[in-house]
Amino acid sequence: SCCGNDKCDNGESYSTCPKDCYQAQPTAGQISGNQTQSTLQSINHVIINEIQVNDNEFVELYNPTSSAIDMNGWYFSYYSDARDWNDPWRNKQFPDGSVIKESGYFLIGLKGFSNSDWQPYTTAQLGNTKGSVAIFPFDPKSKGIEEAKSGKIDAAGYGDVQFVYEGSPAQTPAAGESLERKSLTTDTENNSDDFVIDGNPSPGKASN
Repeated sequence: SCCGNDKCDNGESYSTCPKDCYQAQPTAGQISGNQTQSTLQSINHVIINEIQVNDNEFVELYNPTSSAIDMNGWYFSYYSDARDWNDPWRNKQFPDGSVIKESGYFLIGLKGFSNSDWQPYTTAQLGNTKGSVAIFPFDPKSKGIEEAKSGKIDAAGYGDVQFVYEGSPAQTPAAGESLERKSLTTDTENNSDDFVIDGNPSPGKASN
């Protein structure tokens, strides 16, 4: 199999290669704040929707499809600026029973966000000026660099990171701000185009 070639090959499934073997077409979802809906490059997989760093930390996922998605066996990974795709600094498997509902959010809470869907760490983990987060349908440490990169579900880098990002990295949010995806239904595969700075973080819900 060749996860990341836009074909669902023999031996692949949605759980192991969701970007190739998608199950449902995207729906409109909820739109608010800086986010817009577009019919171009519609997304058929879970996306990283919002990130907050600088002491209070969270990563928010969004499911733009019309079906619930089981994240059993998936991994949440964080990379400092010089780490490559198969060498995350922090790497945690999603807990059993992790499901993200259709047009729904899943909040990964870190420092300051115990009231979340999952809190893999209780202390600060994300770099204040640069870093990357990614989600995978497998343990990225078990793959080579290119296989981990091509098989990712989604990734977002901010600041001056060297390896883990899509297109080019996004800006770095200041304290009290977050990075928010412009559109819940499109993914240009370029972090600098897909994310904007939001002055009103909204973990676990649509922003106002």
